[in-house]
Amino acid sequence: MPILDSISEFAFINRITEGLSVHPDQVNHRHEADAEIIRQPDGSFLAATVDAFYEEYHLGLIRDPYVIGWNLVANSLSDLAAVAAAPIGVLLALTIPPKQDPNWGKQLFAGVQAALTRHKTHCLGGDTSFGDPPQFSCTALGTIFRKKPLLRLGAGPDDLLFLTGPLGAGNMLAITQRFFPEIWKTQEKNFLPRAKFTEMQIFEKFAKCAIDTSDSLLQTLSILAGVNNIGIEFDHFPELYIPEIVTLTSKMHFPLWLTNVLGLGEYEILMSIERNQESDFVEEARRNKIPILKLGNTSSNPGIRMRDKGKTFQLDAPYLLNLYGTCPSTEAYIEKLVLYDRNLRK
Repeated sequence: MPILDSISEFAFINRITEGLSVHPDQVNHRHEADAEIIRQPDGSFLAATVDAFYEEYHLGLIRDPYVIGWNLVANSLSDLAAVAAAPIGVLLALTIPPKQDPNWGKQLFAGVQAALTRHKTHCLGGDTSFGDPPQFSCTALGTIFRKKPLLRLGAGPDDLLFLTGPLGAGNMLAITQRFFPEIWKTQEKNFLPRAKFTEMQIFEKFAKCAIDTSDSLLQTLSILAGVNNIGIEFDHFPELYIPEIVTLTSKMHFPLWLTNVLGLGEYEILMSIERNQESDFVEEARRNKIPILKLGNTSSNPGIRMRDKGKTFQLDAPYLLNLYGTCPSTEAYIEKLVLYDRNLRK
């Protein structure tokens, strides 16, 4: 996985976990699936995933307790959807400040329950402790009944790539929180994304591999390229994004495609399918009124490339994904991103 070895997050994970043993019935290896998958004696599979809701809170992107509760659950459930699992339930681990307003906790769990109800699942239990700052973690469990689990692994060198819907909702929240706080307040209240269980129940028969977009499109593409040892070419066009972020980035004079680098994604699913299944896939989406978007294709030529206005640009994905951690401030980060785009187009 050369491209992943060059991305600091994955290199760190690989380094600290190299001594861990692997369950004999685990299907996936490290980075190969959105959830960990264990073969069961009856031939089904247990899917398990855990997510900490940290950066979104501590960077101030999401502070409304109801929205925290919703996203805490939906984030983990999205990983189950990406492996085409049916949810069993979730476990929560929370650290709550001892002097926190009791109504804040009620609103947090109201958001948790609303997300559980929306996704037709349940909270199985968890652990609560008291301390400051607050911490949030959610473990989700699901069952996979298909004969072969759906992994990030499985794409070939000549597949088509599709998304279950447009990009930009998460990074719209991040941008407005930093630069347009009056818009952010409304964006935060409305940031209640849904895990794509319904879509994946329909598309699992077409998908060769799948991954959700919760950590930005560029990181998503880098993972697929790395685990499958392929290259990826994607098309950049305004309809790929929600209209609000197209308008906002234009107002800021910030290159729209660079929102794919920012780290707060959404819960769309990216899939690869065989070229000869495109017409059937598109018809299935039309019949079920799912607004799929054709993103691009895989390639035998390594690397991530963007096609924009008739030109193809080779992207330095490791540089872009590592950049935030090297910058002293958000302003410096934005400046370096804009400079990268300027140099790219020379």
